[in-house]
Amino acid sequence: MRILTVISGMLLAIAGAFTFAFYSNAFTGLAFILGLVMLISGLCILGAYVLSGKVGRLPDTVLVEGMVTTLFGFAVLNNEVMDAMVTLFFGTWMTLSGVTRISQSFAVSRYRPKDWAKIMPLALAGTILGVIMLMPSLTNYMNPMFLVGAAFIVNGFSQLIYSMYMRKHELTDREIEAQERAEARKVAKAEERKQRNASRSTSWHEREEQRDEQRRQEKRRLAEQRAAKMQELQERRAARRPAAEATMQFTPEEVEEINRLADAPEETVEDELPVTEVLRPKTVVEPEEPAPEETPLEEALEKAKAPVWNRPENIPSLRAKKLEEEAAAAPAAPQAEEEVPDPLAKRAAVNVEKIEEGLESVEFEPVELPDVELESTGGEAEERQEIIEKLETEVKKDDPFKPFEALKLEDLFGEDYVPLREKDPKEATRFTQSLNLDWTKHQ
Repeated sequence: MRILTVISGMLLAIAGAFTFAFYSNAFTGLAFILGLVMLISGLCILGAYVLSGKVGRLPDTVLVEGMVTTLFGFAVLNNEVMDAMVTLFFGTWMTLSGVTRISQSFAVSRYRPKDWAKIMPLALAGTILGVIMLMPSLTNYMNPMFLVGAAFIVNGFSQLIYSMYMRKHELTDREIEAQERAEARKVAKAEERKQRNASRSTSWHEREEQRDEQRRQEKRRLAEQRAAKMQELQERRAARRPAAEATMQFTPEEVEEINRLADAPEETVEDELPVTEVLRPKTVVEPEEPAPEETPLEEALEKAKAPVWNRPENIPSLRAKKLEEEAAAAPAAPQAEEEVPDPLAKRAAVNVEKIEEGLESVEFEPVELPDVELESTGGEAEERQEIIEKLETEVKKDDPFKPFEALKLEDLFGEDYVPLREKDPKEATRFTQSLNLDWTKHQ
């Protein structure tokens, strides 16, 4: 890849030096050599682009430059360039090559930020030279072959400098992720298409069975995931738990011995070993200090029972204490007035049979009714006269606006107004006659 670019630049530089050596000759005498050099140079650039690979290709501007140089070389070999068009033809080629080299320098700046400026000077020089050659007013008094040789030399050295810093495009992390996502989408689409084709070829019952199997697998996966999370959570809790709270594990022999001692009758308890000997785990190291006096089995089993909760008694009440303090601080309350006896409380049960025989009578307390007040004398009736006087008072109208009179047609149109009927009675009644029907004629 880089070797082909170096070969292309060297060929262009040598062709430019050859053109400088024979610049006094006509273009037709040098056309074959220049066209062949351009053709070989273009093919070398195209080969470098192809050899760069599919994953990390060179910039696409390399392909453009190779195609342009190859096509221009074919045109020169086919004698399609006249002597009057030499500066315009090679000026166009040089302008395209210079602009392409500028874009390639920007591509180099992506992976070598400090080296792109080394390519830019010759790229700008080639672009400016190509633009000057496209202006006949500036090149009329100059030898065309001199300009062509300069264009070949500048373009050749520009390619040599670019070959020193050219590198295949390396995919970034985002591009790699994008490619992986694209591949995953393709695989998912292919799998979905495969499942769709398989579901179309199966019956409805088989599809339902497949869906049920998928649901069961999904539930199983979720259950395994949940179990793994719970296991991880328990492990974290166990890691955070201090060593003093670790549960002591007994061997099966020790468990059997404890159960045997717990179920043994009372008379054989004294001959057995103390419970501390049985409950002592294997991992515990015997201290060198003298062991304390061992506890009998009954006391150990009594201590091993579950604790009994005793209800607290004689709990001091803060609220009762506060009420007592408030009662002590408050002044003595006056004696309450004598309660009025309820009249219903004096009344005994009524015996209906005695009332019917006339032995007893039922008496009720007299009811005091309020004084009757007539509507004409009390309430709003007392102000009736004042209301009537206010209603009968005459209200003066102080409205500055007086009633107006409707305008007449004569006032609007003036004295020259003549009604339509007076002008032409037939014309005035024609419209109404055309719409109204004379019912008298049809009777």
